[in-house]
Amino acid sequence: MNEVSPLQRNVEIFLSEENADPEDLRVYLSRIASRIESYAARMRRYSLTIVLSAGVFALLSSGGLTEAELFGIKVQNFILFRVSIPVVMAYLLASVSLLAIRRARLRNLYHEIVKKRFPRWSESGLDLAPVDDVQFLFVYGEGLSSKRSESWGDVVMWTDLAVVFLTPVIFGIAAYVNLFLDDRVPMGYSVISLALTSALIGMAYLSVHLWADG
Repeated sequence: MNEVSPLQRNVEIFLSEENADPEDLRVYLSRIASRIESYAARMRRYSLTIVLSAGVFALLSSGGLTEAELFGIKVQNFILFRVSIPVVMAYLLASVSLLAIRRARLRNLYHEIVKKRFPRWSESGLDLAPVDDVQFLFVYGEGLSSKRSESWGDVVMWTDLAVVFLTPVIFGIAAYVNLFLDDRVPMGYSVISLALTSALIGMAYLSVHLWADG
């Protein structure tokens, strides 16, 4: 006998309302889809910023940029920017992780409601098409392509995950080697930056781990 999950049980209760207006359910699903789309858009922005931040750090550390103007102020010392970038990347990774978890929960809720109220939609495999068009950096859908295209979509998905979730870690190692070997960077700055980055990356991975475990 299949065990009923808390989500399935809650959806059963939700849909058991005898006086519910079908239009209310349509609006409810529409709002879920809209929220999923909003989370996905933020995930893409944060993911792109993570990748671009690595490039900015490399530019600032290379010595090729000696002066920049920020909000009308000329900046010649980039030490604070360099120690801050890994922290910002880690913060964005933690934010992406939490958004991905919220999006996944809403996606599961959307799927469960459609499966109960419109079973044929669920059987077609197209019920998630409105909410499955984007992940982090790349756009790809489910249930709309051939088997070969779906296999390629899996490759894109795992590449997507690897780029977003491994870039802050791999980059962070290289960045802190660079910072600790640079005599111009105060040791205290680097230590504080490393502690904050480690805490945020740890929170990101712990959040995903706890969610995956149920």
